[in-house]
Amino acid sequence: MFRKRRIIGILGNKGVGKTTYLVMLLKTLSNLKRITPPRFEEGEEYFFAIQRALFEHGAPPSTKPASYYFKIRAKFEADGKKYELITVDLPGGEIERLGPYCRKLIDYSHGIIFLIEPINDAIIRISQVKTIYRILDYMSSNWRRKIKKPIAIAFSKNDIYNINDPAKTFWEYTSPIYNLVRLMEIYVEKYAFFAISSLGAPLEELRSKGLLPAPKDVEKPFLWIISNL
Repeated sequence: MFRKRRIIGILGNKGVGKTTYLVMLLKTLSNLKRITPPRFEEGEEYFFAIQRALFEHGAPPSTKPASYYFKIRAKFEADGKKYELITVDLPGGEIERLGPYCRKLIDYSHGIIFLIEPINDAIIRISQVKTIYRILDYMSSNWRRKIKKPIAIAFSKNDIYNINDPAKTFWEYTSPIYNLVRLMEIYVEKYAFFAISSLGAPLEELRSKGLLPAPKDVEKPFLWIISNL
C-alpha cells in the first residue's frame, strides 16, 4: 500500500519551463536505478503528448489558456519506500497573480519546487522576484509564521546560463529588488538552491543537430524535496 502520498508543487512565471521540467523530471526518474519507473494513475496521455512534442519539436505545445491546468498522478518506489506523487501543471499567469488554483496547490503541497530563469530583462526579473516574494508572504501568512514545507529554488535552462553556485546567483539576482535570502533565512525552515537543464542544450542546438533532449540535474531538487518531507 502506498502510504506516503505526496503532492509536489512546481511553480514559476510564464516561460521558465515548468511543463518541460515536469515531463523531463518524470522521464529522468524512470531511468534512475534507485527509483522504479513511475506507474501513472492519472495524466498518462498528457505526459506522453508533451514528451512527444519535446522529442519531435524541441518544445511543448503552445501556451495553455490561463484557466487551464492538468494533474499528473503516479506511483513509484524510491530507496525501498513507496510514494504516490501528484503534481499539477499550472499556467504561469495563474501563478504570477497567485490565483485560486495556485493558492490551492500551495496549500495542499507537501513541498515546493520554484523554477526561476536568471534572464537579465528588467521587467521579467522584477516579475519573477515579486512572484517569489508574494508566494513566501502567502505561505508565511503575511510573515507571521515559519514555513515548514521544504522549498527548492531551481534555476532553469542552465545549458544557457552555466550557473555553478545557485545560492550566490539567487542572492545576486534577487537582492536589488527584495532581500529574499534574508526572508528565507528567517521564515523558511528548509530550503536549497539548484541549477538544472531540462533539455540539456539550447533548443536551437538540439534542432540544428537533430538531437533529443538530454536533461541534466532535473531530479536533484525533487529528490531533495522528498528527502526532507
